[in-house]
Amino acid sequence: MSFTTLTHKVRRHVEDHNWQVAVGKVCKGVCAPLYTRADYRIYRIDVSRWSDASVAPPEGFAFRMLTTSDHDGIAAVEQYAEWLSGQLHDMIAAGGLCLLATCNGEPAGFNLATFGGVYMPLVKVHRTFASNAAWSEHIMVYRHFRGRGLAKQIRRRMFAELARRGTRYFYGGAETWNTTSLGLAQSLGFREIADISFRRILGVKFHFIRRVPASDPR
Repeated sequence: MSFTTLTHKVRRHVEDHNWQVAVGKVCKGVCAPLYTRADYRIYRIDVSRWSDASVAPPEGFAFRMLTTSDHDGIAAVEQYAEWLSGQLHDMIAAGGLCLLATCNGEPAGFNLATFGGVYMPLVKVHRTFASNAAWSEHIMVYRHFRGRGLAKQIRRRMFAELARRGTRYFYGGAETWNTTSLGLAQSLGFREIADISFRRILGVKFHFIRRVPASDPR
């Protein structure tokens, strides 16, 4: 990894989280050839009863579902979610939904949902969902628009769109240390259903899956 790439990754992690998370992620990357660890929590919500966005958007904000011809919108998402670079157009063409939030015309955040077969890169797991289910690939609120409840606005509008299309279950996940993301999911009604743990020690891979009981206080 070049110094320029390392610097870019550190800056991005600081912007998305904080210095502690940034240092931890960089250390994990350096140690990855010898030891890799990831713990991922899966959650689910029944969106079939959602009929509208429930609340009016904040002043200045607008929301739109991206299409394959929305080149500016696609570029705005790929600029902040680097792993999607060059892929979002094809994901939308394949039936994926990408809801973009803007504030006075400036990109502010998005949620990407896909259907059928998905891959969870953090824990190296492939999963095929039922025809009445969707998977939240990524939700992000850009740094300067955080703290305004925008993530909930984006989620609620995605719930409504999925329900309109006949989807019942919406799944998502977050690393177990990401209490902000997990807290948002819980506040919206997602129920945590499983933990997936991945370990790679000197090239040998291990997976562990733990079901979260309905009575689990988390």
